[in-house]
Amino acid sequence: MSHARDGGSGAAPLAGASLGGSFAVPCALAAIGFWSTNAVVAKYALVELTVAQVQALQFAGATFAVWLFGFALPRKPITWPEPRALGLGTLGLVGTMVFQYIAFAAGPIATVNLIAYSWPLLTALLVAVCGIAYRPYRLVITSAAGFVGVGLLIGGDVGVVEGGGSLVGYTAAFASAICMAVYTFLIGRFSVSASSLLLAAALIGLAGTGTWWLLTGAGLPPLPYVLFGLYLGIGPMGVGYLLWSLALRRGAAGSISTLGYATPVLSTVLLFVSGEAVTWGAVVGGGIIIVCCVLVGTGKLEQRSNATSG
Repeated sequence: MSHARDGGSGAAPLAGASLGGSFAVPCALAAIGFWSTNAVVAKYALVELTVAQVQALQFAGATFAVWLFGFALPRKPITWPEPRALGLGTLGLVGTMVFQYIAFAAGPIATVNLIAYSWPLLTALLVAVCGIAYRPYRLVITSAAGFVGVGLLIGGDVGVVEGGGSLVGYTAAFASAICMAVYTFLIGRFSVSASSLLLAAALIGLAGTGTWWLLTGAGLPPLPYVLFGLYLGIGPMGVGYLLWSLALRRGAAGSISTLGYATPVLSTVLLFVSGEAVTWGAVVGGGIIIVCCVLVGTGKLEQRSNATSG
């Protein structure tokens, strides 16, 4: 299998050598801007909508956004991805978003949002564990410290001790972070276009969540909430993932991924402005997570060129 950034030479993308070309960083920052609105809009959408309804509307909006992107910029025809690429795209898009919204519905949204966005730490761990990192022990130590922050986030919630819904929310948030970390780590190894991969994954997500909606027996929600769901699909999911995938293909995956630490900062600020309660435990734990993500990003995370195409 050829690699997206090296023309099939077998060398993995360099993570941390540089952020890449001038196009990579603006794309990544624009994606982060969309993602930062995800939790606060979800907060209002989930007042009226079930998780199945939100997700079905999201995937409908994402399908439209990705199709429109491919139609407007037909430099590369949209094709159905090969199975391994499709599996990765489905994990990255469907897995990340479905688990994230289960977390939003079941746990304290400000806290689970921070946990879900700990995926840059998991990405760094993947780089270290796979033996393609410069100074892997630094990555492991920094990532472990970041998860101390995750522990502080969870430790102050009595719902975990009592076995309440928060435990489901935290578990789903971790699952969401794992899905996004794996997607970020591996996407640069596939030559399929971002629009092809994401359109196929969005269609799979739409079919699955649409069926889920029908099985729940929920009816049609009020129009304002439909618009909330569609925005979540067109913006954070569709355009956000397209921009992120483009950034990863044009820049160093490890360094670009660590720009993601800005997402929990901005999204938590928006939640706070919207009236969401943010505890001191969440502030301290979230601060530790963010600082560790920054340390990971400023470290030299060069991937050696011995990665196989898998």
